[in-house]
Amino acid sequence: GFHPHAALGLGAYGRRSVALGVAGGQGGLSYRFGVSSLREDGFSATNAAVPRNLHHHPDADGFDQDALDAQVRLALAPGWQLSAQGLLASGDNAFDSGPGAFAVRGLTTTRVFGLGLERTWVAGARTHLRLSRADDLTRNFMSATRTSHIDTRRQQWTLQHDQPTGLGTLTLGAEHTREQVNSSTAFTVRERRIEGVFVGLQGSAGPHAWQASARRDDNSQFGVANTGSLAYAFEFAEGWRVRAAHGTSFKAPSFNQLYWPGFGNPTTQPERGRSSELGLSYAFGSQSLQLTRFEQRIRGFITAAPTVANVPRVQIDGWSLVWQGSAGDWRWRSDLELLEARNRTPGANFERQLPRRAEQQLTLSLERAWGDDWWFGAHALLAGERFDDTANTQRLPGYGKLDLSAEHQLSSDWRLQLRLNNVGDKRYETALGYNQPGRALFASLTWQPQR
Repeated sequence: GFHPHAALGLGAYGRRSVALGVAGGQGGLSYRFGVSSLREDGFSATNAAVPRNLHHHPDADGFDQDALDAQVRLALAPGWQLSAQGLLASGDNAFDSGPGAFAVRGLTTTRVFGLGLERTWVAGARTHLRLSRADDLTRNFMSATRTSHIDTRRQQWTLQHDQPTGLGTLTLGAEHTREQVNSSTAFTVRERRIEGVFVGLQGSAGPHAWQASARRDDNSQFGVANTGSLAYAFEFAEGWRVRAAHGTSFKAPSFNQLYWPGFGNPTTQPERGRSSELGLSYAFGSQSLQLTRFEQRIRGFITAAPTVANVPRVQIDGWSLVWQGSAGDWRWRSDLELLEARNRTPGANFERQLPRRAEQQLTLSLERAWGDDWWFGAHALLAGERFDDTANTQRLPGYGKLDLSAEHQLSSDWRLQLRLNNVGDKRYETALGYNQPGRALFASLTWQPQR
């Protein structure tokens, strides 16, 4: 069939958006195309508390963004499918940086292209080859005569085979990645290659479920890394389920974390970690409760606050409690997270809280249907205090905010959505000197024919 759709949005801070698209297919061909445009006048991104080296300008910092995306799938023969995807997006962002009255701008272009070839075999086996390329191009205009640029490119191919077995689905694969950077700043390393192989097994039998995986990566810039994970779950009574997981991780710094002008740190090293999780869940009727205990130990933790750097030893422990469900016209969800993220490196900052992480956070959402064509909702966020610096001398107070939403099905083809964010016009910061939006009303009208 042929299925067009369109959406129009208006709102606070001079926000206006439009999106158009079409999806459909016939025979062995399916497709999806879309274009979108967004404009927003914005608000001042910083205030007088921002560090002096970053500079505060009281003007509004707006942005523009345009995007085009497409996807096509074609059945070549029984069991064979070819796919292609593409995304092209451009943005113009205003931001505060540098002295003087010049309106600082950042122009960005993102290009993503991908090809996939999939073969489905008998008994559910599947082989998939994916080729992709992603380009991120950034131009920063710091003054009338001072500019900078940084361009990154990522090329990747992945070959993966999924084979059903008596113990579950066995996954085997190999991956090659090539990353390049080109910038107005000279770098020692402008290119790196990553060769990876991986294996995994996922299955279940009766009340038992399991998952195991292992991976080996050879990074031309940072060397070899071996990682893996094990997970198991058991339903020991009706509705009751216990689960446990343990794994290791390796995260290499991105080229932006290494080289982005004014932000990156070329001495940044990879972080390596291990994590454990133990959970208990209970499902009853249309409701469920999930309690999770998690622990992480990380060496070389990469932090961006206040600048990119490695913290030699970090410990992140916490609890998560989720309650969600529905009853009649009502549905709800609550998420409570209690977090201890500490610097465990011997020295002046030992046992200090990691920057910009609240130790308590609660989100609440309550929605109700009214008749056949109205939905109303209230969504609250409560966050505890946090610190902006590694020494825990710059305290950011906790805050709470409430959002309201409404949705009305005007007809089978038309839907109106309204949202009032930050109803109390709460002024708060999640990073010192950087403003968050105040009270803001947004509306969107969507057209999507059902026939």
